[in-house]
Amino acid sequence: MKLSKKIRLIGLSAALVLLIAIGIGGGIWFFSRDTEEAPGPELSGVERAGLIQEGEIYQEELIWERPAQGIPNVNRYKEEAYLFGGDKEEIRLENLLTGETEAEIPTEWVADGDCVAAALNEQKDISILIKNANQQTEIKIYPNDSAKEGQTFFINDMEAYLQKMSLDKQYIYLNASFGSSVVLRVYDWEGKLCRQIERVAAFALASEGSFYVVDESYKLSLYDMSQTEPVFQQDINLYIPNGCWTVAFEPQQNLVYVGTQDKIQIFDGKTGDFIKTALDMQKSAPGIGNRYQDMWVDPQQNIYCAAPDHWGGRQQVKIQLFRYHIVEDFRKDMPYTLTVTSPYPTTYMASLIQKFEQNNPDQRVHYDCAYLSEREFLDHADQDGYFERFSAQILAGDVGDIVMTGGEWIDVYQYFANTDLFEDMSSWLKEIDCYQELDPVLLKAITIDEAVKGLPLATTYYYALVDEDLCRQLNIDLDWQSATWSDVLGLLDQLEGTDYYLFEVYGNTERAFVRMLISNMPDLIDRKDQSYDLRQQWFLDLIQQWKAAEEHPNFAKRNSSQLQTGKGLISIDGIAKAHMEVDGVSSVWMTQQETGHKISICPLFCGEKASNRTALGEEMYSIYTGSENREKAWELLRLGMTEEMQSSNQLNHCGPINQKAREKRIDTAIFWNIEKNSLVERFYQQFQPIYENVDTLYDMSKIKENLYKTLWGYVQKGSKVSLEEVLAKAEQQLMVQLYE
Repeated sequence: MKLSKKIRLIGLSAALVLLIAIGIGGGIWFFSRDTEEAPGPELSGVERAGLIQEGEIYQEELIWERPAQGIPNVNRYKEEAYLFGGDKEEIRLENLLTGETEAEIPTEWVADGDCVAAALNEQKDISILIKNANQQTEIKIYPNDSAKEGQTFFINDMEAYLQKMSLDKQYIYLNASFGSSVVLRVYDWEGKLCRQIERVAAFALASEGSFYVVDESYKLSLYDMSQTEPVFQQDINLYIPNGCWTVAFEPQQNLVYVGTQDKIQIFDGKTGDFIKTALDMQKSAPGIGNRYQDMWVDPQQNIYCAAPDHWGGRQQVKIQLFRYHIVEDFRKDMPYTLTVTSPYPTTYMASLIQKFEQNNPDQRVHYDCAYLSEREFLDHADQDGYFERFSAQILAGDVGDIVMTGGEWIDVYQYFANTDLFEDMSSWLKEIDCYQELDPVLLKAITIDEAVKGLPLATTYYYALVDEDLCRQLNIDLDWQSATWSDVLGLLDQLEGTDYYLFEVYGNTERAFVRMLISNMPDLIDRKDQSYDLRQQWFLDLIQQWKAAEEHPNFAKRNSSQLQTGKGLISIDGIAKAHMEVDGVSSVWMTQQETGHKISICPLFCGEKASNRTALGEEMYSIYTGSENREKAWELLRLGMTEEMQSSNQLNHCGPINQKAREKRIDTAIFWNIEKNSLVERFYQQFQPIYENVDTLYDMSKIKENLYKTLWGYVQKGSKVSLEEVLAKAEQQLMVQLYE
């Protein structure tokens, strides 16, 4: 691919790698799509001494990790910072760098409650936030001066979510969920509410009675409690397009650091003007990614980020502290030794490249991406002619050593079957240490002509939700594990005359129709023989059954999803890329709470002649046969299959191919949903048949798109087009596509 100018990355996904201290080098981001970069902002005034310069990078270092307790809020006084830590028996505020105890919180202060957060001011006064035995939110303030009396007050409308608590000589600051929104409240020590600012994403104290706020409309403001209006307010949307995660103030140079999911940006503390980007999380922070919850910046402009390590397993939930210090980029003049070609960058591949370079100081990897982000790729690839260009580049050998071959955009079969474009990795796989940890179902599902030419490092699974209580009420007894689409459509007879619906769908039923086609296409189209038969009687019956269903009043409850109305029998909108998130099954749990109905998870329905269940290889990569560096290319991909890398949250919440990593993530998710533990455990048990029943990791991509659009013209509600007309058109399209 042709190299073009370096362009700022936006909109990447969450990132997490465990227990690493990485020296960052190459991996410079170049993009081959010819797009104009938005004009960069002017620097605010004179360049500040000590800030990162051209030819320098931030190097990541894991300082420490320890068992988690409460919320990892960093609080600053003078030039030091501290963190809330400890366990139920020993709660303390620790020096951020040394780990030494700054202040202990006696257990009698907490009594039989739960200490959620603590804060310490410059005078070493302490405030603690407790959820007491009656589930009330209780604030206690203990002055360091024994001559002063402590204070206690209650907050009645605070919800469970607390983002941060801070304390100064006069006020206590709470950024939390009050009622239906997240706000910043400022109380005096006696519990009087002195100020409330709506929709606050993050805040940081500046000095006594003054503080910086970034709100959800992407404005940076400085407030002073002695003034009714902000000291300044700047729109910083251009610099934080993906929102704000945390804010830190560095007083010596009067700088405000704003952390987002992909960058940490620096602003002038007096005016709010943008100065520069301090840290690119994708390049320089693979260990923490964007899971950091709070940060602190010292006078030398070292950045410290505290983060919960959610993915260590049920017994291993920790808080980690990473430091980022400025070093010379020793790889900046090194030639590239390995190239990864991809349509768009992913957080996981970025972190994998950084880890690989750490292990191989003599290697520099070029991550060659055609688009800035997956979103831009999806918006522009068709009109740009990307797919035709990609095919031509593969045939011409104009690709890197490693090529991304996963995602909905690519016809995997076309590139893997009856070609020698990519290496068969099946024999290499059996020789790696973690081979027994890899999911054999996924490896079998990507095997074509007895060869494995693509490695699905992460997979998205599809599933359905079923309202079991509604099934019992309507006397519906269907084996959901083996049900076909025609079986499901046949349930409409039992819904006749009721106010219930077969499907709850977001929008219309088009997506359900696509899923039905995917389940049956392998029995309609033979890719190996390049043949097709759309006029099989079972398929004609199924198409006409669907058309009749579209006209049925009980077919679909539209503009709804996840069975939240209590009126829908089935939702097919389940995509198991989010269920691995710590709170990923909460939407199903909330549906049960709201409707009082028991909800179950099951695989999507089978085809009429075979199961034909598919999943999507999101992070799938292949090694180009023309690569002159195959050994190192394989070393990089092999690293991506290890439990350490796969346990991370940088897989865009997709299912890891490493089963140990998957089990660890599920175990942790159950732990973090402890109040609904048994229910969450049941949901994860129901995911097992979904993992175990995957026939292929590809679904005919472009052929599917054209076929469904044509057939949808017949089945959609109100259509007057004849079946013969759409079949003839579909057959003509298939003839062209199969012989392209």
